[in-house]
Amino acid sequence: MLYSDYSHSLLDVFADFPVLFRTLWCCPLQNALTKARLDGRSCTACDCLVATVPVPPAAPYPVCMPYHNRQQLRSKYGMQLAPCHDALTILFCYPCSIMQDAREAATREERAVRGRRPTTRSDSGFAIHVMSGS
Repeated sequence: MLYSDYSHSLLDVFADFPVLFRTLWCCPLQNALTKARLDGRSCTACDCLVATVPVPPAAPYPVCMPYHNRQQLRSKYGMQLAPCHDALTILFCYPCSIMQDAREAATREERAVRGRRPTTRSDSGFAIHVMSGS
């Protein structure tokens, strides 16, 4: 998978039904929730309002917020930066990119709370969870 720093596949849309439903019926809400999660705060009505504004005004959907969410996600978690790849992903697979970002932010946050590092693969192909020592 290209730029496989993500834990979840772009097309793995049926693995998390709440995110799937929020994205299909209200993409801006999911964008706002992801942005707030990346910022480490609660989502507000202003987040939802700003997420609905397409920029530039001629855009068919708000493309700036998902792009910035992807860049913030990559930067926050030390993932490989891929601005062109992210822009094309959002332009050609908008809902999938929003779902992937939401799931990735939730997974990374959950790992941080549990004190785990990202899962790595051993040479045998089995997942290894590396626990931080105390």
